[in-house]
Amino acid sequence: MAAQAGDRQRMIDWNTTYIGELRQQIAALPADSATARSKLQEQLALTELTLEVRKSDAAPCPPTRTFADRLTLDVGRTTFELYYIGGMHSASDIAVFVPKLGLLMTGDTMADTWLTDTPGCLASFTARPGVRHDFPLLLENWGRLLAKKDSIERFVTGHWNGELSSAGAEARVDYVRTLWAGVNKAAAEGKEIGDLYREYTLAAKFPQLVEARGFQQMFNIGTIQEMWTAVTGQQSAADRLYALIDEGADAGAIREVIAARGIKPARYYYSEAALNMRGYGFLQENRTPQAVVLFKAIVELYPDSWNAYDSLGEALLSAGDTDGAIRMYEKSVELNPDNQNGKDALARIRSGNAKT
Repeated sequence: MAAQAGDRQRMIDWNTTYIGELRQQIAALPADSATARSKLQEQLALTELTLEVRKSDAAPCPPTRTFADRLTLDVGRTTFELYYIGGMHSASDIAVFVPKLGLLMTGDTMADTWLTDTPGCLASFTARPGVRHDFPLLLENWGRLLAKKDSIERFVTGHWNGELSSAGAEARVDYVRTLWAGVNKAAAEGKEIGDLYREYTLAAKFPQLVEARGFQQMFNIGTIQEMWTAVTGQQSAADRLYALIDEGADAGAIREVIAARGIKPARYYYSEAALNMRGYGFLQENRTPQAVVLFKAIVELYPDSWNAYDSLGEALLSAGDTDGAIRMYEKSVELNPDNQNGKDALARIRSGNAKT
């Protein structure tokens, strides 16, 4: 909160732009869109008030009391019950229950209905990387909250364009509980994270959530990874290699991560799909040399993977190393004769039509 003071001008600019966008959205609404118009006007009024405060350069007023679990505040005649539910959006997420009004405010953590196609943070229900997690406490506090469901008259999400029902909240909490138990069980049985990817797909374990708001298989994998790290202490090799290459680390540091595979106790967990995604992240950023380094590491980690050679071939071609690209594509097609992408790439290179 104190640091926001230094970000004042950027936030003023953002609020000003957002106010203009909201006014345009309101003006473009059909005449019969009373509900959407009302909600947009509410958001507009709130943003205008926020802009006034930021322009006033009011001094920040940080809290004098904090909590790490639960806190009850009596404000006049109204009681507010605060519960830590952090980890599925930010490290400091809290739910606020107001018994007098039957309101449960859940912040940006979840929604089972979207009122627009741009629901913001509510678009993904996943344990986010780089965020502190305490899954046992999260589940304990959600259990306490859901035990009050007969007293909860309305759920209020952190965005006006998302709504949450009691059934939707229960389904999402049950998802976290089931996945957390599964990860702990797999770790205790000496399984690897890849076993969880295969066993705990949405389709296999949570078919009722396949079409639910905020759920995609990639988000499910992300939650598995964060839980796996919380249980085992293992870090993502993909994230580590990406960070090392991004900061220009020497070959020795990269070699250390590669060589750590198979060593017990494990320091990293390895996912070819996650590594490949990171490599293409470099390519999309036009950082071809870094992509080549990472794809070479993937080939070393997965020497029998036709896809690893295919991806390295693409990176080498992008770097202008045609001969190297040909060797990689040939190896890929050798491992997988059905790799049409590799065959097409070789044909383009040999015809002189390949883009570098």
